[in-house]
Amino acid sequence: MVLTAIVRTARLRSLTNFFLANLAIADFSVGVFCVLPTLSTFLSQTWILGRIMCKVYYFMWNLSYTVSILILTAIAIERYIAIRFPLKARGCFTSRRLILTQVVIWVIAATYSTPYLLILDTFSTKDIDGQVLEYCFYRNKLINMKIYTTANFIAWYTIPLLIMMIIYYCIGKILWRTSSVYRFTSSKTVSKQPDEYGFTSSSQSSGMGSQLLKMRSLQNADCDLVQNEPMSIKSGRGFSIKRRDNCQPESAQYNPRNHFLRVTSFISRSESTNTAKIVTPDPSRLRTIKAVRSRRKVIRLLVAVVVLFALCVLPHHIRLLLKWWGIRSVLNAGIFSPISFLILYSNSAFNPILYALFSANFRKSFKEFSPLRFLRRRKRSLLFQETKLFGIN
Repeated sequence: MVLTAIVRTARLRSLTNFFLANLAIADFSVGVFCVLPTLSTFLSQTWILGRIMCKVYYFMWNLSYTVSILILTAIAIERYIAIRFPLKARGCFTSRRLILTQVVIWVIAATYSTPYLLILDTFSTKDIDGQVLEYCFYRNKLINMKIYTTANFIAWYTIPLLIMMIIYYCIGKILWRTSSVYRFTSSKTVSKQPDEYGFTSSSQSSGMGSQLLKMRSLQNADCDLVQNEPMSIKSGRGFSIKRRDNCQPESAQYNPRNHFLRVTSFISRSESTNTAKIVTPDPSRLRTIKAVRSRRKVIRLLVAVVVLFALCVLPHHIRLLLKWWGIRSVLNAGIFSPISFLILYSNSAFNPILYALFSANFRKSFKEFSPLRFLRRRKRSLLFQETKLFGIN
């Protein structure tokens, strides 16, 4: 499904998704060459798939694992360069170099997995009834499996995970700084208009007592009144007032309640006028903020994929280390082996789920190419044809 979505959807054809497509190929190889043989080993103590499959099974498993860890490391390095040096990344990551990188990754993984074709073979024995039994085992005389397993754990698990942890920490630090800077600068884009009415904020205009006396002019008001001394809304006595010359006097006595209502409505009109004078941010700045947010979403997806991979592969490494180092533990019990394989292979099934959870584009593409949607379309077309035929008849 991941390969179909990336190939058939133009918006998913990006550099990172090209790496994820190769990761999906590795996961698909695990499902084809490893799941069924592993199931057969738990259903039968003997090897029933032949000598060639004995070699191919372990070779393909180690190949897909090595490809996966190399691709995840390459994605981390590519994301760091793209975020840390965006201008250099455009000239560095060309289509030719991208294809070459993928070829090199598969060649390295195949070369490292080649010893499995030599150290694994089938052995035949006869039981009490004379029936020939075949098993698939390692030839320990060719390679020391204790050293080989330990080196495999260090070189293809511990070191790559440490590198990815450091890289993603640096990426997170860069994105956090960038988003903080643009969040701070975007708050400065609101221009402070000159306050020709003597108040600058809603808190200053909220007090209807002494704050109304600080108004320097009411040029935009029609015949508004301003008193010379403090106003008491509760008192009903009149005050001497100032009037504008071009205004017609309405009454000789001043009504405090009417004055309060008129000035309050004037302040609300002034605040609505000032809020309308906010300057919109620069479009280039908005595009940069949007790019930072989209990069943060991609990093969340990649970190989730790496964490899931590390957690799913770790039990299998622990089982192999305990086995070849001869360490007796509770984990050496028979039930731990099938559980470790189940967790190991579940990683390939969980990756598309992570893509759908963390990426809106993948989610939309999965819905477009889902079998259920195809069945719905087919059902609708059949219903339409039946309705059309029924109408004709």
